[in-house]
Amino acid sequence: MEQQTLWMVVAVPLGLAAVVTAVYLSIKSPGRALVQRRFRMRALAERLGMGFCAESESEQLARLPALGRLGFDDRRTAANLIVERRVPPRFALFDLQLTAFRGRLAAYPRASLLYLAAVAGLRADEPAAALRVYRDDWFGGPIGVEGLYRMEFDDDPEFCRRYRLAGEPREGARAVLTEPVRRAVGGWTLKGPRPVVQIQPGWVVVHVESDIYDRRAADRAEALLEYAKGIASAVEHGRRAEA
Repeated sequence: MEQQTLWMVVAVPLGLAAVVTAVYLSIKSPGRALVQRRFRMRALAERLGMGFCAESESEQLARLPALGRLGFDDRRTAANLIVERRVPPRFALFDLQLTAFRGRLAAYPRASLLYLAAVAGLRADEPAAALRVYRDDWFGGPIGVEGLYRMEFDDDPEFCRRYRLAGEPREGARAVLTEPVRRAVGGWTLKGPRPVVQIQPGWVVVHVESDIYDRRAADRAEALLEYAKGIASAVEHGRRAEA
């Protein structure tokens, strides 16, 4: 009798723990999370009236010249591509995944870095200068990025304090960062990771860290696309003002 009681005392909690663990794993399964993310991104594409492709083929990515400059290879891939239906498209949104490890380690969720990326085309193949804009964080700036510098503007002293730049020549970068562009770059208000802004000839590309378990990924993606559009519009506005 004592042995049966002891067995029940030990087995019942273990059984309950096993059930709880199984339920937790089913909810936190990376595969399940990716399926849910794909569903949310597809619904976002329908709401925006844009096309959707879960697995982005190379010929689809080739429709957006800006994406080629992101260096897609066997470690950097795109998925959940939301693209404007016009040809050629000016706007696109997608998941960008960077595999940090190869081999068996690549199968683990934490072996990959996931970003949301949005692309907005410019109406002319300008500006001539290409630059990236990073918002300072608690650590003072992005880790591992070389050649960063700050730039001062007499009419915007806060910009120097908040942002770091990468891109040469610096005179060209200054010409791109007109007052409307700086205001648009500062227009990101969502909490969480801060986007990196890349302004290059013909395109504005912005990307922000993401997570497969983020249930609000579609809302964040929509905000990111509007953010890219706003910066592209500001770049064009600044160009017209100079002309």
